[in-house]
Amino acid sequence: MPVTYIGSTLKASGVTGSFTATKPTGVVSGHLLIAVHSCNVVALSNMTISGGATWNLGASLDTLGYGGRHSLCKAWWRYADSAEPASYTFGQAATAEGVVTLLALDGADPAAAPVFNLLAGTLLRATTVDTPGITPTNADDFEIRVAIGNNNISTGTWSFPAATPALTSLANIASGTATDHRVAYRTLTSNADPGTITATHTTTADNRQGLTIAVAAVQPVTPFSGWGVPL
Repeated sequence: MPVTYIGSTLKASGVTGSFTATKPTGVVSGHLLIAVHSCNVVALSNMTISGGATWNLGASLDTLGYGGRHSLCKAWWRYADSAEPASYTFGQAATAEGVVTLLALDGADPAAAPVFNLLAGTLLRATTVDTPGITPTNADDFEIRVAIGNNNISTGTWSFPAATPALTSLANIASGTATDHRVAYRTLTSNADPGTITATHTTTADNRQGLTIAVAAVQPVTPFSGWGVPL
């Protein structure tokens, strides 16, 4: 049974050291929650998440790019429970601008932690970033791609190319001209590494990062006869 997209929340912070993002609509106990937070300064140690049960850190990266400017990203995950709060609080440096995408998914396998691959852009001051390949757990993994830009992004947006299977993109979320990111997702049809997908920005970003996440689905159980033979 494939993983199902339930909903998402996108939030831009403005210049602040703390901000909140509401729980995605439709979340119930047992849904997988994934939070992606990117910002432009100062250090990963400033980036935190709170609200509900303890969050698991899936990936973090501080990239120092053009002009000594930073690009920071952290991604967390956990399963929702019966005491889920209405919102979550994100911390960052007081001078930072950040953006968050919260995703809610159903049907994820709780026995298999999501797999994260977060890499820096290979070029300085460019309009593209590679979202890296990843090794899925199963052929029907749910894949998430995130294109991240920081500093001098103007009012541009990220876009993903045509792919097989096709990607469904959420809206581009930006905080001023300091930072933005865009999330896209799809259900895979093979457990082979799907490879790199390059996202393109309509303007030049000083610093970029690409994130890919694979979420394993609960697999069907093969029934057996009393003699240990598959039915």
